[in-house]
Amino acid sequence: METIPYKKIAGFILGIALGILTTFFLKMDLIAVVLGALFSVFLAGSDQGREGALFGFLSGGSVGLYLAIRNLIIHNMEVTIDILPSLLTSVILSGAMGTLYGFLTGKLKPLYDKGQGPFF
Repeated sequence: METIPYKKIAGFILGIALGILTTFFLKMDLIAVVLGALFSVFLAGSDQGREGALFGFLSGGSVGLYLAIRNLIIHNMEVTIDILPSLLTSVILSGAMGTLYGFLTGKLKPLYDKGQGPFF
């Protein structure tokens, strides 16, 4: 059985925390989801596309769930069963955005480490 290194767990938790903290400073929630996913991938030290996509989905989905619950609280909406599809949609769409950026970051990070990345 393979154990998970503490660096990856810490990267995942700190990525979510930094993504949520970003929502307090930026008014664009999409950027907070993307930055949370990127923080998570970089802090975990992910150098594979698949692993970066997993960290991106988990952190992006968590930040998206936070944003959906925050909007429910701000608008004083009642919590009923009708809200579950919107919460699930928020998690899936935010997770998909985090997956995209996590995958690209996981693929490009080893190239930058070797000095072979695309330099703009």
